[in-house]
Amino acid sequence: MKRLFAVLLLVVMAATAAVAESPEAVMAEETQRVSGDYTYEVLEDGTAKVVKYNGSTDFVVIPATLDDYAVTVIGKDAFSVCNAKAVTVPEGVIKLEEAAFRYAQMTRLTLPDSLTACEGAFEGCWKLDTVVLSDTNTVLKVENRALIDTREQCLLTILWGKKGAMPFNQTEYKVPDGIRSIGNYAFEANDVIQTVALPDTVSRIGLSGFHSSDGLKTVSFYESAVGSDAERTGFTLGESAFAGCEALESITLPADCTKIGDYAFSRCKALESIVLPAGCTEIGNGAFEKCVSLKDCPLPAALESIGYYAFDGCESLEEAILPDGIKTIGFNAFEGCVNLKKLRLPGSLEKVGSDAFKDCTRLQTMRTGINIADNMCSGMTGLTSVEITEGVTSIGRNAFKGCTALETVTLPASLMEIDATAFDGCSVSLVVPANSYAEQYAIYYNIPYTIAE
Repeated sequence: MKRLFAVLLLVVMAATAAVAESPEAVMAEETQRVSGDYTYEVLEDGTAKVVKYNGSTDFVVIPATLDDYAVTVIGKDAFSVCNAKAVTVPEGVIKLEEAAFRYAQMTRLTLPDSLTACEGAFEGCWKLDTVVLSDTNTVLKVENRALIDTREQCLLTILWGKKGAMPFNQTEYKVPDGIRSIGNYAFEANDVIQTVALPDTVSRIGLSGFHSSDGLKTVSFYESAVGSDAERTGFTLGESAFAGCEALESITLPADCTKIGDYAFSRCKALESIVLPAGCTEIGNGAFEKCVSLKDCPLPAALESIGYYAFDGCESLEEAILPDGIKTIGFNAFEGCVNLKKLRLPGSLEKVGSDAFKDCTRLQTMRTGINIADNMCSGMTGLTSVEITEGVTSIGRNAFKGCTALETVTLPASLMEIDATAFDGCSVSLVVPANSYAEQYAIYYNIPYTIAE
């Protein structure tokens, strides 16, 4: 019996292990092959993609073929954390996938004429200082210690990074004239450069373009000799473009920037003020999260939405005058803005997320024409009076919980729902219309009230 139980247990364990991996992972493993130091897979066109380099030599020359399959792609993380000093990519390779060399330790890289796509491939390659190209390469070039895609005029990566890993320390950097985009991860974690000048032809800063560039203090634009901003179709600021740039003090964004990307300036602790372009319609999720010194950020008239955690932890921010026309504010958008004194919520707002203004302790008065979401004003210990205008239909759970200074709240006849916990911890008096739901709520929960005139 015990033996039978053991056999059944082994069967169950084997079955569990079989379903633990996803079908995609199992399929990938089944299609992968090994040739020498390389794991690869055969693509639909009959060529090979290097999936992983498994060797440990100092000088790597990637073979042009693996088991008679021509190598055309170097896959994501194929050389991740590779300790080789130098790598040569063979002729025939047309693509380096994003993060193909993530955190590789090489100082020298040789690239082929056949290569046509490699943006984001060099994330975290902080020691890379030399890229070798042939004289006949028409796609790539090296200029002012930057690798550039000449077709898109995209700066792919800067050729130095951490202190001690580059041949010299240069604190000022002028992006070559005519560049139109800063590629993904191009300046990531550079702790040497303090000032960057961009030509006004730049229309895009890619994903994590300057992420965690600890020394960066100022970013400005200069007039290009080979074009102008009039030729642009708009300016886009990618996700986490300047996130973690803890020394960043000032930046002027182009007038045609319409969106601040998610986490674009997250943790820029030295940033005190920023002027957003008049046509900016969207502030992304976490855009200014933990910008503890940000005091002044006038919101543009065209603004339509503010993402979740957009200004979370902006301890120095003093006012949020939301423009007419804004429609949404994400959850926790202004949480922890402990010095916020002025707040205006226009009637155009259609949605305010939970905890949007949690712990904004210095707000004293508020006027709003929108439904009060769960926890929206909880912890506002400085709030003394609130006017909720006609049209508002609901007040959510813990909406004003812990607002210990709250004295009066004026409620409209349109209210149809007030959560039982809405005023927990408050010694408040309500001003309500006669014979309204708000009056019945006050009577039921024994809250002092007066009838509105």
